[in-house]
Amino acid sequence: MEPYILDSNLIHNIRLDRVQSEYGYQEKILIPKENPNPCFCIFCLRSTPYEVTFKKDAHTLPAGLGNNTYFNNKTECDTCNGIISTYESSLANYLIFDKIFGRGSSRSAFKELVKKNTDGSYFKSKPDSDKVEIGLIENGDIKVDLTTKQINIKINTSINYEFLSKAIMHSVWSILKAEVRAKYNHIREWLLQPQKQLSTLYIESAFLPGKSIDNVVIEVWRGNEDYPDNSVKNYPLVIRYYYGYHMLQFYIPVDESVKEVPTVNSAIFNYGMLKDPLSITSIIGSQGRKLEPIRFGFEFDSFKRNDDGTFTLFNFLLVSSEQDLILLPDESF
Repeated sequence: MEPYILDSNLIHNIRLDRVQSEYGYQEKILIPKENPNPCFCIFCLRSTPYEVTFKKDAHTLPAGLGNNTYFNNKTECDTCNGIISTYESSLANYLIFDKIFGRGSSRSAFKELVKKNTDGSYFKSKPDSDKVEIGLIENGDIKVDLTTKQINIKINTSINYEFLSKAIMHSVWSILKAEVRAKYNHIREWLLQPQKQLSTLYIESAFLPGKSIDNVVIEVWRGNEDYPDNSVKNYPLVIRYYYGYHMLQFYIPVDESVKEVPTVNSAIFNYGMLKDPLSITSIIGSQGRKLEPIRFGFEFDSFKRNDDGTFTLFNFLLVSSEQDLILLPDESF
């Protein structure tokens, strides 16, 4: 018996919309396609014309992760959009290496991802390219070992895990069907209050070997009511958020009274996007709300030293310095 079941009936099917788009990926797709109650905000529950406005294009998925396709169909007011947009930088910072090394699209018109470090070092890559350029400063935060052909990078960037979770949940809330949202009013209130914290914030992070996932993929899993574990009743929904080389798994508490952390072994519901057994590499619990530096490393097959002191790397393999996992070539998802 499985503790959680992947249930596409809980959400608006944005992947099907994308496949059926006759104008390609650049066409603006509105979620939901048919809105029976336009200009009613599903976050603050206010509507036009006197309470709120709907002038901005509200992205269903973060623009910072390359989304220029999916937009909320007059379901997110300008006021809520202004609040929720402050959360996205924590999610983007957490996935900054996935953006660069996965060569996914960026918001830049030149589709070039550049991250400058405080000491002047930098690294950058372009979509659809196996090349990464590294700018080095002596004794800087980017270390290159030409003997072992390994690079280690340390980036001090701000990540608020409460905000990261809210950024994920914003996208999920935008695609959940109304009857599902109605059961989780405490989540809606949590989203609209930047300082509000869940009593138990619980996210699992898995490092995914194989080809980078260049576009955000969301799965919603519902708890199996017959499963003999109170953890499933305490956390009736689980969100899986795929991007780059990571899967973030966020457990949604049934209400604000839940204090216990989930006890279900995530490895026993390995379906959806995952074809191989899931290996949880880190857990972000309530104690993980503080800001921490990101550390990452990768190996490469060959390199070229440029006249300006930079290096161009070829056919690199990503390494998670925290868990010492190596990304090896594999079949695409």
